[in-house]
Amino acid sequence: ARNESLPALLSRLDAVTTGVSARAVKEDSEVIDNLLRGLHEAHEELHNAKLKIQGAETEKEVLHHRLHQAEADRSKAAADAEELGKRHVEALELLTLERSKRIPPSAETLYSRED
Repeated sequence: ARNESLPALLSRLDAVTTGVSARAVKEDSEVIDNLLRGLHEAHEELHNAKLKIQGAETEKEVLHHRLHQAEADRSKAAADAEELGKRHVEALELLTLERSKRIPPSAETLYSRED
């Protein structure tokens, strides 16, 4: 190497640094490609997570609506049951009244014992 001229040494040095630079650029490019691939995968995962969240929110709204409907149905059923109970009491009262009209008081006591 001592016998080489300065231009030859500079040329060799340039070739070595160019080779090193080319390897470094290739390695950097691979690292960048891997980072971009990872970023793309993370973006897809984020998109899928957003879709799942939207689906869950929609399902929550549907369930919330169903809950309100069930509460309304329960309230109506309770009101219907109360009304039915009142009608039942009225029917029993009418039945008792009809029985008292048809059965003489002395026979009513006898009839009650047979029950």
